[in-house]
Amino acid sequence: MKRQQLCLLFAALFVGMGLIGCEQSFEPIKQNDQYIFSIYGYLDASADTQWVRVTPAREQLDMPPEIPEMQVTLEHLESGETVVMNDSLFSSDNGANYVNVWTTMEIRNGQTYRLRAERPDRAASQVTVTLPGAYSTPRLRRQINGWGEPITYTLFVDDVDRLAAVQTKWYVRLVAPGFEKDEIFSFSYRNKYEKLYENHYRIYIEPEKDKKEMRTQTLLPSSGEIQVLYRQVFVASGGPDWNEEITGLDDLVYALPGGASNVENGLGYVVGIDSKWIPFESCYEDGLLVGCGEENPYW
Repeated sequence: MKRQQLCLLFAALFVGMGLIGCEQSFEPIKQNDQYIFSIYGYLDASADTQWVRVTPAREQLDMPPEIPEMQVTLEHLESGETVVMNDSLFSSDNGANYVNVWTTMEIRNGQTYRLRAERPDRAASQVTVTLPGAYSTPRLRRQINGWGEPITYTLFVDDVDRLAAVQTKWYVRLVAPGFEKDEIFSFSYRNKYEKLYENHYRIYIEPEKDKKEMRTQTLLPSSGEIQVLYRQVFVASGGPDWNEEITGLDDLVYALPGGASNVENGLGYVVGIDSKWIPFESCYEDGLLVGCGEENPYW
């Protein structure tokens, strides 16, 4: 299912990719003749808009608040269709500047794409990414284990070769005397799966543990309240370029093992995914558990 709102979420995620300590020296390389651009992000078969971060490789983390001279293209290798991606300058809370490139080009399951960033002198970095195949909507089963015990859920994910992400998303309002703020909390369950058989997974989700962790993270006073506005489950499958050592999709810059890169003549990592957002509900047809259907991110 295509989701217009997904692009807004991805924009927010990449805005969150502010580089820590922008005044510090960053020397993954001594000369930039070998590494032209730094490219991080993913192509999503379920997104209406693709967002990828592209910046010149440099010895310093801080980048001037301007879009560098470059052209970024995205090519569908099976058809040869090529688009020039748009660019947008972002600045994080700590003052770091970076560029996100974006396009509304349709990205298809099982297809291969080449993203190429080129300078005016023709020096370029590029990465080739293959999208995963389509899979059915995950099913979520609500269960009560016994009198007085917390309600738990079991998530079933089928026909997925590589499980890239499983997250609970909590949209809450933090309320305390003289204070009110809306927040999103995300909890990863990707590494808590049980493989039933080839390409089929079972994941146990414990909402009460999520709630306790939210309370710990917020540092609200005892009189404070966490009001749950909505909750969802986010699932993503990964294409053949998926690296099992990636700890999360939210920020590939910090979620990668040291030195990992699939960018030619550059730094960074780009993967193909197919993401699905589902409600925190159980649905049945003729007594059988079924997927409730996909939906947009709540925010």
